[in-house]
Amino acid sequence: MAKFLTSARAVDMLGRQQIASIPTAISELFKNAYDAYAEEVRADYFPHERVLYIRDDGVGMSERDFHQRWLTIATGSKSESFASGPPPRPTNKVLRPIMGEKGIGRLAVASIGPQLLLVTRAREATASEAPTQTVVALIQWSVFEIPGLTLDDVTIPLITLPPDAPIDGTVVNELFTEALDSFTALSRRATPDMQERILAELAELENFDPTPFMRLPGPSLSARHSHGTHFFILPISEDLPASLGAARDDRTGASPFLRLMIGFTNTMLPGTPAPELKAHFFTHDASGETRDLIDSSDFWTPEDFLTVDHDIEGHFDEYGQFRGSVSIYGKPAVEHVVPWSGARGSHSRCGPFKIRLGYVQGASSESGLSGEDFALMSRKLNRIGGLYVFRDGIRILPYGSSDVDYLNIEVRRTKNIGRYYFSYRRMFGCVDITGRENFALQEKAGREGFRENAAYRDFRGILENFFIQLAADFFKKGGSHADEFEQRRAELKRIEDARLAREKKSRSQRQSFAQALGNALDGIESGRMADEISTVLRSWRSSAADTMSYTNGSNQVRALIEAERAARDALDAIRRRYIVTRPKGIGLGAQLSRDFGAYQVALNRVNEREFLPAVAAISQELEAAGRTLGVLPTIQSQARLQIEEHRESVRRRVDAASREVRSAHSASSDRVAAFIRECLSQFDSTSRELAAELERVDLGRLQEDDLHALRARLASQIEHASQHQLARLRSLRDALTELATFKEITAEDEVEALEEQVLALQEQAESELELIQLGTAVQIISHEFEASIRGVRRGLQRLRPWARSNNQLMGVFTEISTSFQHLDGYLTLFTPLQRRLYRQKVAITGDDVSRFLNDLFHERLQRHGIRISTSTAFREFQFLGFPSTYYPVFVNLIDNALFWLGGSKSEGGVISLDSKGSAMLVRDNGPGIPSRDREVIFESGFSRKPSGRGLGLRISRALLAREGWTLDLTDPQPSVGAEFRVAPTGASALRPGINSQLEVIHLAE
Repeated sequence: MAKFLTSARAVDMLGRQQIASIPTAISELFKNAYDAYAEEVRADYFPHERVLYIRDDGVGMSERDFHQRWLTIATGSKSESFASGPPPRPTNKVLRPIMGEKGIGRLAVASIGPQLLLVTRAREATASEAPTQTVVALIQWSVFEIPGLTLDDVTIPLITLPPDAPIDGTVVNELFTEALDSFTALSRRATPDMQERILAELAELENFDPTPFMRLPGPSLSARHSHGTHFFILPISEDLPASLGAARDDRTGASPFLRLMIGFTNTMLPGTPAPELKAHFFTHDASGETRDLIDSSDFWTPEDFLTVDHDIEGHFDEYGQFRGSVSIYGKPAVEHVVPWSGARGSHSRCGPFKIRLGYVQGASSESGLSGEDFALMSRKLNRIGGLYVFRDGIRILPYGSSDVDYLNIEVRRTKNIGRYYFSYRRMFGCVDITGRENFALQEKAGREGFRENAAYRDFRGILENFFIQLAADFFKKGGSHADEFEQRRAELKRIEDARLAREKKSRSQRQSFAQALGNALDGIESGRMADEISTVLRSWRSSAADTMSYTNGSNQVRALIEAERAARDALDAIRRRYIVTRPKGIGLGAQLSRDFGAYQVALNRVNEREFLPAVAAISQELEAAGRTLGVLPTIQSQARLQIEEHRESVRRRVDAASREVRSAHSASSDRVAAFIRECLSQFDSTSRELAAELERVDLGRLQEDDLHALRARLASQIEHASQHQLARLRSLRDALTELATFKEITAEDEVEALEEQVLALQEQAESELELIQLGTAVQIISHEFEASIRGVRRGLQRLRPWARSNNQLMGVFTEISTSFQHLDGYLTLFTPLQRRLYRQKVAITGDDVSRFLNDLFHERLQRHGIRISTSTAFREFQFLGFPSTYYPVFVNLIDNALFWLGGSKSEGGVISLDSKGSAMLVRDNGPGIPSRDREVIFESGFSRKPSGRGLGLRISRALLAREGWTLDLTDPQPSVGAEFRVAPTGASALRPGINSQLEVIHLAE
């Protein structure tokens, strides 16, 4: 037994108001671990058990220390003046400045929770000394709230144990019994509500076993010579979960706990040694996941100062004058001095100290950081930006928190942003003070910052003067060092404006291209282009037939030639209308690139099947009409003139393109001029070759087919040569125009490639994010339903006997039970999709897959009048695998088939499950897959569904590939909409009898 020893004046300090917040209380306990020369302090929070477990590997306490130091409230038991002197320092440790001398560490515990189970063991003075005993005590803080109770009335249950004795539920129950007996003797002084509350709190300890907690990684008392102090606080205050995240700041995205606890030790300064104390705060959720909320890697690091716009470092001397270096926009640092007029020739009352500050511009257009770095730094600044204060490497609260602008930086900025410049939310850094140099800066009793004495007023005055003068010298127009800042900011602004202009232009061109491409592709695939060609052909034949009825031969020839020319012009207009040129210098993205590739394939196909045959037909029919009318030589002469006119027309277009190139860049370089000459020379060479060939041909001796072939070939070669050179010239013209408009962009091809990459990464990131969200949602739903459904099942079982004996209740029970069975049936469908339930592969039959799919899609199949037809071969198909791998593949295939069948057939839709050899087949009789999509349906993000994510087929193929299987779209067959093939890799090489080696068994064979 131990009596709680304290003076009467400490009674008022027992209130929880002495500690500003839960984070402040935990920080105070961490500081106590520092004072105890601990190397590690760790807190583990178990919200479901309502337990906070804090422990360190410090010097610990003996029973005497516990009585004379820890139980002595609000007394500086760590100071030199204390009767027993300061706590012992290990011989292998450097002397540490005392962080907690207020005697309020135990009050910090009381503010976290109403009960404390304390386990401590003192470190031996020498290595040869026998291990000390373990001290275990139980403190019920709520008892101190009983009115009229003196501190001498309170009994603290305490047990001392040998170092190798277990600390388990038996020990706790012994302490609990003593605490309960002590409270029972005092309970008559408490109100009924207080009695009920304290008894409920004590009940939390009745069956509490600390053994599992004490096995966690970190400081431990399991070894005989181990030492330290462990706190079990339960039940924890409701303020703890609120500060951890329930009251998250919408602006910063950081919880109150994070803003106050992050950076317990100073790890941001370059060149500083590793912290003497490592601090951790772990949370443990119900699934067993553990996360350190104050991981030092999440705090500011020396590397962060390499990713800032402005870097400031220096020290303030004993007169408050700053002397240090200032680097603006990464330029070489300049030495700078900022005097403080408040000194008036005397030493400052706060003492000398150091500062290191990083600053990031508020707008990305004015920042020298890359877009990615700017976004990352801005996010971090929003969460934990601010000017921190560290004393001897340990953080002083609450300075540094984003909502504590103790230097009034934002107040001044609001008054005049041009004059004061700095924003507290765009900076990070630290003020480094020491207990020896800055002893006059004293913390308040409740750890709410420094006492506002003369030293603190000087401290604030020096820093406020520093920021005001620094803004005037470097960032205010007309300042002594402001030119560099103004010039660089203007340059960055100009580059950003150019980038935005380019993005706007690229977006506009991309949208225009997408619209034109969509119209052309729709026209080609819908058959509209082929119909237009057929219309021209019919019109030509009608005109030719009318011409044959003329009596005047010269009129017939002229009419035939004009009709033929009109038909060719009409065909050429159709082709030009469906030609879409890819814009140069901009990225298209994956979807547009796929569509453009499909368009080129479709256009070539319609050219070969429709356009060229139409041109040939017109030529053949013209020549046949000429023979019939006896005017073939005249028509052949006209054909020669047409070819010459076409060549001249093309030559004029090439000349016009070259003039456009020259006009796009007035100071055309030698390389540009040479390029133009090369294009013209190549076209002239091609034209001369074709002209010479034309001269060598005796048109009069050519047969009809040969004449048609010659005309078609010459026209095609001239057009191809002209289009090739025109494309090259226009590309050069566009490039020169782009260079003249945006002088900062000098590598067009590189820009286009980068833009393509960025667009692809954005599309991939969006797809992956959706995938992560879906996976997480399924995991959460499955986990939560498992527990909830078990509870509902048990409840229905207990309710059944009552319902049988109560007719009024039976109807309600039956309705609930029926609805639950329906829901439970759906939930059981998730079972095969959970891989964690299957540690080994199991035999899966096609019949299993068929039943699963029919159960899952039963209602949708009925609603749309669609049925799943399963062949005997599929039912008998068997293979080994994880259901979580294969079932989702079939679910995705059936889901897609239902969507397209539901939109294309009012009834009669059939989805067939079949097997052929070692492959499983899934087919439907829907609209099928367009030829342009057959190569891209397995790519991420591609979908023709209105709200499709384009992930299903890609994920299905990836899942199967991991198990050595493939998913492919088979070649289209008559009366088959779409058919997918699921088979092991190399299935075509399998032979009956060895299928089991590839985990495939075909029972039909």
